Amino acid sequence: MTRQDYYPVPIPQQVLWLQNFANTLPEHRDQLRVVPHELDAVVADARWLAYVVGRWRTAARNFAKASTAGIESAQTGREDSAPVLPVWTLPPLPEGVEPRLPGALKRIFRCVAQIKADPGYTEGMGALLGILPRHDNAEHPLPTTRFKVLPGPTNQKVAIRTSKHGRYAVLIQSRRAEEDDWADLAISARHLYEDVRPLLHPGQPELRHYRLRFWDGGRPLGDWTEVVTLTVGP
Repeated sequence: MTRQDYYPVPIPQQVLWLQNFANTLPEHRDQLRVVPHELDAVVADARWLAYVVGRWRTAARNFAKASTAGIESAQTGREDSAPVLPVWTLPPLPEGVEPRLPGALKRIFRCVAQIKADPGYTEGMGALLGILPRHDNAEHPLPTTRFKVLPGPTNQKVAIRTSKHGRYAVLIQSRRAEEDDWADLAISARHLYEDVRPLLHPGQPELRHYRLRFWDGGRPLGDWTEVVTLTVGP
């Protein structure tokens, strides 16, 4: 699963993020086109994960320590003492929290992607939900890119790997040597995009130029990257 730059790494911060997301998302229901029952489902996912990552994980870690002590006592404890083994007790679920199917965090990330692509989404909403990048975007004014020419289905293809630095997607444009205008190839939210277009003249190598920029909130953002030129062959 791809890590998202808005989602914190430290476990305690993850609990706070999940709780805030679950509490704040319903307040923006009327501004978004996401189906209401989908919002309710992802709120339930966030509340369940906050419990699992928070209370349940803490209790499990404490039980692991108690288990180690119990094993040591059973192996090397005093022979005149009674045997005592710890018993695992699940921490109670908070009111309104129910177990959810596996994959809750993946569903939350997909919902966030939908929200960021929604016409009603604003940066202010993103700040309240906690879905803006957690680092300073000024350090990354452009997408980071890597290009590689590889064998393709009909001729060579171009693999384009990007780091979005917390943005929703990148806009990829291309222009061939014989073309005057740039053309949109894709708005890609994935780290890998493959240009598998056939050659303009089958069997003849061609030059392809590429440039990228961020895409977020339904519009392009920032400047274009430097143009990368590659030769694509049969």
